Amino acid sequence: MPEALPRRYPRVLAERTSPDGVVTLASPLLARAGFAHAFSTRHGGVSAAPFDTLNLQSTQANARIPTGEPRDLDANIRENHARFAAAAGLARDATVADLSQVHSCSVARAVDALAARVPADAVTSPRGGCAVLIRVADCVPVLIADPSTGHVAAVHAGWRGVVSGIVPALERQLAELKTQRSLAKEAAGVSAQPRGEEYYAWALGASTTTSLSPDEIHRQGLAELDELHGKMDPILKSIGYTKGSVGERMRALADDPRYQFAEG
Repeated sequence: MPEALPRRYPRVLAERTSPDGVVTLASPLLARAGFAHAFSTRHGGVSAAPFDTLNLQSTQANARIPTGEPRDLDANIRENHARFAAAAGLARDATVADLSQVHSCSVARAVDALAARVPADAVTSPRGGCAVLIRVADCVPVLIADPSTGHVAAVHAGWRGVVSGIVPALERQLAELKTQRSLAKEAAGVSAQPRGEEYYAWALGASTTTSLSPDEIHRQGLAELDELHGKMDPILKSIGYTKGSVGERMRALADDPRYQFAEG
């Protein structure tokens, strides 16, 4: 048997298995640059056939499946997404922006995709922004990351998108983001502008009927939040949620199947 030829090129993707059995592929290049990411497989989820097992469909698309056709449980889909996020190196409840993919040349910002399911096939996110996700079947997934700015992008590159220039369009947007980053100031908000605090106070009075100052309203909001937490704490404890902050326990309550609407 002839000897194996030496590897001329580095391995493009490496297989990983998370503690709960989710099998993913990852780019050593992106990993070395410090970008959390993963390419999914169908292994390690909780969905039953014909969706076995790591079904990462959106719950919106799942709801559009005609009556009588096989449909996964939304709870399974949410658990699959949580497992996949953890396998990619994110928090299980990480905020993730996805798209209504339409085989186009359109690029969307993650902040816009979170507000509504934008019809596009590439999505970008800045450093400190949310994670992004695209879905592919026989199309090509493209992940792009810029170590100098921290910007990331995910592309659904079907043949129509490739022909119409989806990847160059994305590169143009990333270049523009880099340009804007160099122009941006560290201080954000109107208060960082000349006489910004005066303008903020004027805008508050013009938009409301209050005579309170911005600082007074802020203190009032904090006091009301403390009051709400004080009322919620004994209620949460009474149903078994005793550990963590009120916010953490409220998030756990939202994911508790006992307090969710029945499927269907």
